[in-house]
Amino acid sequence: MRSATVEAVLWAALLWVLYLVLISTVTTSECVVGAVAAVLGGAFATALRRAARHWPTGPVRGLGRALALWPMTLATDLAGLCAALLPGRGPGGAGFRTLRMGERAAWGSALLSATPGSYVVAVEPDGTALVHALLPRRSALEQALDEPSGASEPSGESGGGR
Repeated sequence: MRSATVEAVLWAALLWVLYLVLISTVTTSECVVGAVAAVLGGAFATALRRAARHWPTGPVRGLGRALALWPMTLATDLAGLCAALLPGRGPGGAGFRTLRMGERAAWGSALLSATPGSYVVAVEPDGTALVHALLPRRSALEQALDEPSGASEPSGESGGGR
């Protein structure tokens, strides 16, 4: 309990100093408002870290790799979309496919839907996502988010195309 209190105080101090740096005029009322917000933020940050400790590989497993692949996927999808808009060429290969994202479905759907080539239409409770893709090939981000067929609960479909 003592380490949690120390951690909360450190978070609060850090947040309060950051608040003081970002405000334009330092007045007594601004200091009080910042201190109250910092204490609340410190308490929430500590509680969140303690809760996340129970999921060592939990929902953030693979987030770093997915974030690293997102800019490349954004650029390649944009190039593919521009090529598909040229006269005489269509989106050839656009359609639906499924991805088995498991517990990463929430943030994975947001990252994937933020690219011009894919949009997550629906997510099942087991983390299987229905994705509408404009390009026939799977992007690097889709490949990173798709779990092998044995990695999440079986649903009768593989992670391939539909």
